[in-house]
Amino acid sequence: MNLDKVDVDEFLRLLEVDVVSHSGVNAVFSCPFGHADNHPSARMNVYTTAWLCSSCGAKGNAAHFLARIRDMEYEEAVRWVCFQFGIGGHVEPAEFERVVRLNLSGDRVQPMTLVRPDESVVYDYMSAWECDNAGLRALIYMESRGFDRDTLNRWQIGFDPHSRRVAIPVRDVDGCLVGFKGRSIADEQEPRYRVLGDTYYSDYRPYGFHTYSKAAHVYALNYIPRDSTVLVVEGELNVVAVAQKTGHFAVGVAGVEFSERQRQLIVERCSEAVVFFDNDSSGVRGTARVAAALMPFMPVSSVWDAPADAADLSGDEIDALVERAAPVTRLHASGLLSVASPDRLQAQRR
Repeated sequence: MNLDKVDVDEFLRLLEVDVVSHSGVNAVFSCPFGHADNHPSARMNVYTTAWLCSSCGAKGNAAHFLARIRDMEYEEAVRWVCFQFGIGGHVEPAEFERVVRLNLSGDRVQPMTLVRPDESVVYDYMSAWECDNAGLRALIYMESRGFDRDTLNRWQIGFDPHSRRVAIPVRDVDGCLVGFKGRSIADEQEPRYRVLGDTYYSDYRPYGFHTYSKAAHVYALNYIPRDSTVLVVEGELNVVAVAQKTGHFAVGVAGVEFSERQRQLIVERCSEAVVFFDNDSSGVRGTARVAAALMPFMPVSSVWDAPADAADLSGDEIDALVERAAPVTRLHASGLLSVASPDRLQAQRR
């Protein structure tokens, strides 16, 4: 487990804690735990997540902080932190603590240099489908999901022999390669998605480039013309499916992890959004999160009854769901409220 994968600024933003400044390797903020802290006295180390309030004495790591601020069990908080930042797998709380103590062994005054992958890696992965049986199985899996070879080539999707996952290149809003998202091809491969690359503190570095921050980028936004209406879908493969099957523009995010930086990027590029997530509990929560973030800046509609991911629907099904999308006007604890029911909207359009 690598705690350097925890983006401290994003972690605090998710908990609605404002970082007021940075001091060396620490993010500085007002302590949220029951005392006036007009002169921010809490600090969290951006490499280890170790934090301390010099005023009240509260301290711990990211999981302690989350457990206290959200009134959660510590074990549940550990799982949340690991899931949220792609640490992966089940991590025992004792192991979480051990890594924190190891990382506290020395202060890093200078941030490490982020190494991005070279464009040549894209083509290495694209040519790796037939490198071994695992690559062929991955290709068969993608074709079974409806992604033909032309589509894979167009989106420069390939196969990573090291992780034995489908490798999806991720670019920033200017089109520069920042990293790769790996997609599992078998149920036993967990997590389903993971960011590919080396981490700062590991001595084993097979990739030669570092992992990227998921919270800092919106997949495929570089392909979207300015002032467009965009479908906001969950994940990279749903974006590719929408592009392959329809004429809609789409971008990919993880709904429940939607960040302030991602909101800024979408608002700067797009004029209207249609949120198209699954109709399961996770999809409903993600829709509420994304809609609430975007509503103050642009018109937002929601696909309210999607039976599955866009990748598992036909083009006609996607078009019909988007046509029935209902404008979102306000939110409450139980979900989204729209201007009108879908049936009434259909009648108005006629």
